[in-house]
Amino acid sequence: MNKALSKTFTTVGLHQVEFNKCYLLGIVIGTDGINDPTVGVYNGTSTLDPAVLPETEFDASLKGLNGVMFSAKVDCPNGILVNIQGLGAREVTVYYEVYGWNH
Repeated sequence: MNKALSKTFTTVGLHQVEFNKCYLLGIVIGTDGINDPTVGVYNGTSTLDPAVLPETEFDASLKGLNGVMFSAKVDCPNGILVNIQGLGAREVTVYYEVYGWNH
């Protein structure tokens, strides 16, 4: 069985989640409940690399939580980079799994 990992970011900008081969499992976004944040996820170390989740605006619902969990693992052989933009993002957690890391 493989172990899901997570990294949480609380600031806007570019954040390298993982440099190694891995799978993206999903993201959860905590918002301010007012402003809609934009989040994009890339396979690599730059926003010029292929997008596995194109820049997407997530609704800042009154509950303050949004995101996406994939029903299948998203292959990211070049690592994962997340781009967080907008005033509404308070916390973004990325769930992933590193290749071959079995427990």
